[in-house]
Amino acid sequence: MSMSAEQPAIHPGHYRLIVNPQSGSGRRRQLIALLESALRRRGHEVRVLPTQHAGHATLLAAELPAEVTAVIAVGGDGTFREVAAGLLDRPTPLALWPAGTENLAAKHLGYRANIAELIHLLETAPVEPIDAAICNGQPFFVIGGVGFDAEVVQRVSKERRGHISRWTYFWPIWKTFWNHRFPAIRVVADGTEFFRGRGIAFVGLMPRYALNLPITPTADCRDGLLDLCIMPCASRLTLARHSLRTFLRLPFWKKDVIYRQVRDIRIEPDEPQVLVQLDGDNAGILPAHFISQPHQLRILRPATPDQAAKVSRSRLRSSTTPSAPTHEAAISDWA
Repeated sequence: MSMSAEQPAIHPGHYRLIVNPQSGSGRRRQLIALLESALRRRGHEVRVLPTQHAGHATLLAAELPAEVTAVIAVGGDGTFREVAAGLLDRPTPLALWPAGTENLAAKHLGYRANIAELIHLLETAPVEPIDAAICNGQPFFVIGGVGFDAEVVQRVSKERRGHISRWTYFWPIWKTFWNHRFPAIRVVADGTEFFRGRGIAFVGLMPRYALNLPITPTADCRDGLLDLCIMPCASRLTLARHSLRTFLRLPFWKKDVIYRQVRDIRIEPDEPQVLVQLDGDNAGILPAHFISQPHQLRILRPATPDQAAKVSRSRLRSSTTPSAPTHEAAISDWA
């Protein structure tokens, strides 16, 4: 039997949409309004909670009452990180509505911006635990970086004005390429020193980075491990070679990278002001202590591609009727 928004849900739930107003276009905002309206017509109680400043999503998630059935994070990887941080080690599960630039977590976990799929997920999906990681007391869930990419993140943050696209990164990457000083670092993982010298380091729980690049290709957010990738790099020529092989998705030579799966990582600077980023946000400077936190976040597990296709074929009848008054009200609430 196909699912219809006009049919009440068997078990009405209490849902919260934590929304980053800076993520996404006007079209995406209309889809959020349609989602809210469709959930209400199926008998669910829904509230949209827009974020107002950095860190606000974490506070909103942490303060949710116990009766909330699930939380939907609407935004990009930064929004996901903030909402997930507020739900760590709590029973309330999380789902994602991708509305950012890269949406790395949503892509890896299997979430799509599809109303029928999300409602089906909210009403039927099992809860699954995934890993988190802590760096200097700050949780993250996708990937952290030390050195070059952290400098790019800092430049983007300083120059950001509202919603960003992939083109937003072009000039920050260009400027960082010509101004990066290739700082020396020391990396100790699980008590063993693996590297000391000039280089770039990544710590991943998921395999992909910006532009869908496979920086930590074997990372799995369910295995309790951190994937550590160190690229020795002391010159722009070496940086260009690393970048080219990464963009072309060519395998790295063993002499080019150090790759380990570990649980505890300490990265110390051999010079001052070496930057750190976590999930695309500034996270201060070295030293940094990364610790695996297995199974600390509960998510609603998305359907497989075949299951998602089946749900899409039985789309909600109301998801294509934006003229209803409830949709207009929802758009007003979102803005």
